[in-house]
Amino acid sequence: MVGGACSADASQLSNRIGDCAFAPNAQCANQDLGAVTVPSTDLTGADFTGSDFRRADLRYTILRNATLAGADLSEADLTGSDLRGADLSGAVLFSTSFNDARWEGSNRSGARYCETLFPDGSVSDCVDLDVKIPLSSVTPPSVVRFAPRAPVRCFHDALGQGIEVDWVLRDALSAGFLVDGIQASSATGSRGINRIPFPCDRKSHRVTIQGFGSVSPLASSSFSLTLGPGTASEPVR
Repeated sequence: MVGGACSADASQLSNRIGDCAFAPNAQCANQDLGAVTVPSTDLTGADFTGSDFRRADLRYTILRNATLAGADLSEADLTGSDLRGADLSGAVLFSTSFNDARWEGSNRSGARYCETLFPDGSVSDCVDLDVKIPLSSVTPPSVVRFAPRAPVRCFHDALGQGIEVDWVLRDALSAGFLVDGIQASSATGSRGINRIPFPCDRKSHRVTIQGFGSVSPLASSSFSLTLGPGTASEPVR
C-alpha cells in the first residue's frame, strides 16, 4: 500500500489528508485513504488511481468522471454517490455499498465484486473472481462505533416511536439491532445511520448491535438509554 504520508484518522480530516486535497480534479493517486470520512464532497474529475479507500465514508460524494482505476473500495459506503462517467476499471469492490448511487457511463471493466450492494438494491455473489481472498486475511467482525445519533431524540410519527443510531463495523457484511434482547431491525453493509424502534417511556432500555461477517464469532456492543418525548439521558455502556 502506497502513500504513507496520508493519515486515515477522520478526526483530523478537513479537506486535506497529507498531500491529498479533497476537491474537484484532486491528484491523489496511490494514497492510503482507508476509513476517511468525506460525505457530500465534490470530487469531480479527481484522480484516485490505485488508492486505498477501504471502509471509507463516501456517501453522496460527487465523483463524476473521477478515476478510481485499481482502487480498493472494500467496505466503502458510496450510498447516493454520483459516479457517472467514472473509471472503476480493476477496482476491488468487496462489500462496497452503491445503494441509490448513479454510475451510468462508468467504466467497470475488470472490477472485482463480492457481496457488493448495487444501486438497484441487488447484491453480487463472489464467483468469477480472478483472485482469491486468502483465509489468513478473513477476520471476525468487530464494532468500531455504536451510539445514538446526536442530538438524541425520540421520533414519534406514522412509523411509531424510535431513535436513530450511528454505527460502524469492521469486516462485517450486515448488522442486526436489538432492544432489550428482542430483534428490532437489520441493515446490510458495515456502516450507517439507521432508525430503529425504541419505546420512549422514560424507562431504561438496552440497545444492542450485532455484526455478522464471513467468519465467526459475531460482533456485539450495547448501550442503555432512557428516553422520553424530547429528553434523553446520556447512553450508558
